[in-house]
Amino acid sequence: MRQILQGIKKRGKRYRLLDLGAGSGTTINDIATELEKRRLLGNVELYATGVKLMPEWKSLPNAAKIKWMVTHTNNLAERFLPNSIDFVNANYSLAHSQNKEDAFLQIHRILRKGGRIIYSFNHNFLNKLPRIPKGFKAVKGKPQIKMSDPSEDTNTVTVVYYLEKK
Repeated sequence: MRQILQGIKKRGKRYRLLDLGAGSGTTINDIATELEKRRLLGNVELYATGVKLMPEWKSLPNAAKIKWMVTHTNNLAERFLPNSIDFVNANYSLAHSQNKEDAFLQIHRILRKGGRIIYSFNHNFLNKLPRIPKGFKAVKGKPQIKMSDPSEDTNTVTVVYYLEKK
């Protein structure tokens, strides 16, 4: 949330935020709630995508304040103008993309220069971390790594990249 608030303050005008693979919509709804509390929601356009229309979307408290759309990550350029999005929230959604390179090309195309993406995914820590996608730079140096629950017998960690379009 801090990254979003910094972006809104820095931009100073209409801010556009996209939640990729919104699932049941709880994350984008929580973002809307927090922005409303801070009286910033009027300056922000919220978009959320999914591969199918989710019935839960309609019942969320902030549903009317969010532009919901059914589209795949690899079709973003068909739904958004180039350089039109300020922030992309991609929590675990890109892990399901068949072609991650193309997905990042699509995201790069719609993000304005200096626009940011939070990209998180599960990763087997025995393997090498993926490179930062072409056209992006790390905002916070190294990726953030969150260990799984120690009670679980797994080699998986959650990796979070904070990236900015060059």
